[in-house]
Amino acid sequence: MKKVSVITILSYLVVASADAATVTRVDVSGNQRMDAESIRILSDVKVGDNVGDARTNEIAKRLQESGYFSKINVRMSGNVLKIDVSESPIINMVTVEGNDDVSTDDLKKEIKTKERASYDAATIGADVQRMLTVYQRKGFFGTKIEPQKIELPDNRVNVVYEITEGHPTWITDIKFDGNKKFSDRTLLKGLQDAGYLLKVRECTSEEEFENLKDSLDMNSAMYLSHLLSGMPVAEALHEVRMVMQNQEEHEQFEKAMS
Repeated sequence: MKKVSVITILSYLVVASADAATVTRVDVSGNQRMDAESIRILSDVKVGDNVGDARTNEIAKRLQESGYFSKINVRMSGNVLKIDVSESPIINMVTVEGNDDVSTDDLKKEIKTKERASYDAATIGADVQRMLTVYQRKGFFGTKIEPQKIELPDNRVNVVYEITEGHPTWITDIKFDGNKKFSDRTLLKGLQDAGYLLKVRECTSEEEFENLKDSLDMNSAMYLSHLLSGMPVAEALHEVRMVMQNQEEHEQFEKAMS
């Protein structure tokens, strides 16, 4: 039994070594700005290494993660490791167009894509999502942002974020549900006196609405005591219930108020 195991192990080692070759030279092609030696250093391979399919995949992944290259091909040709690359363009300028309701300065705070850096589609996509969040917080849902890549000579590009702003979200009505002893007007005035400046036809945002709900959920007793001064808080908890957008939110609110 032991003899069979030894033969199996030796056979595996022979097959594994047959898949790899000893590197005698590393050839680099396709590079324009970065010199070949820097690419060899990034690849983390040297003459004398045994390189097979698994290792060439690791080298390609390492070079891709550096962010300097848009295309990479790594392969063994005999004992020569060949690395063929296409360098990512260098960003010449980053601009924002089409924004009126959000300032360029506020949007640029969310942009991580920088001039003189390598073009990276993932970074630009993340920029778009952060800028859309800024618009949503201000109530401008439906805003669209399309990043444009404008090619220039010498493998350079300009990046333009083209913005089509959505319409603002307006409060068309404010209603209370379940109130018997106090009118909607009285309750609304209490909200406004407590610092919630909600008005019909006032532009509202997702962030403001969430803050209002959180405040009511977390500080319901304090809020209702201020709103309905002179009325026992325990009774007020059963008298006031704001209309929520869906059943789940309504149930969460009821649970917090119980």
